[in-house]
Amino acid sequence: MSHHEIDNYYANFHHQIYGTGIVGWYWHRIYSHMSSRLKIDKAYKVLEVGAGSGQFYNNLNPGSTLYIETELRESDEYEIAINSGDLELEGRIKRIANAEDLSVYNDNTFDVVLATCVLAHLTNPEIALKEFRRVARTGGQIIFYIPCEPGFFLRLLRYFTTRLKFRKHGIRQSDLHWLEHRNHYLFLEFLAKRTFLNDFVKIQKFPIPGMSWNFSLYSLISIKKL
Repeated sequence: MSHHEIDNYYANFHHQIYGTGIVGWYWHRIYSHMSSRLKIDKAYKVLEVGAGSGQFYNNLNPGSTLYIETELRESDEYEIAINSGDLELEGRIKRIANAEDLSVYNDNTFDVVLATCVLAHLTNPEIALKEFRRVARTGGQIIFYIPCEPGFFLRLLRYFTTRLKFRKHGIRQSDLHWLEHRNHYLFLEFLAKRTFLNDFVKIQKFPIPGMSWNFSLYSLISIKKL
């Protein structure tokens, strides 16, 4: 698939596939699971990296004085470059940014840093994880989702759900999926443990905590920066 075809998918088909029906319900459960791990005070500054069309915020509206959503692809929503002056603002702000370069924000800035399906897509997820830690304040929360790629249970679920929705739109899921999900679970878990070696880290797999990654759907990795 070309870059143009991938961009066209995200612009025209992604929400129809992942935001509706049983797949949409599944993602809402992921957002609910993430939200249950968070403690967001109204005065907090929150950074969500790779927010897409704002699904996490729209589903759960976590509520904070400042909530910055970043996304790599330009759109009508994300048309303004990332801005260091954001921290002087309030409310919900959308910015274009690369997860591997948050240098416009200073160290120890955000009370909460979170990401859903981001790390699996990145060229260098280790840099992104280091950026998450850098911009989080000491004592702050960092939480991110990692799909259990290429685990048996997750591949089985996709075979009976998203594969069929992709086919309905004339898209071969395997071509797009493996081009986009380039980083597998064990690699990302290893990077997370190494990056946050000196912090408090909790890894919780779904649907059964403690189950092997090969028979899980995803993990939420929650960190308290020490």
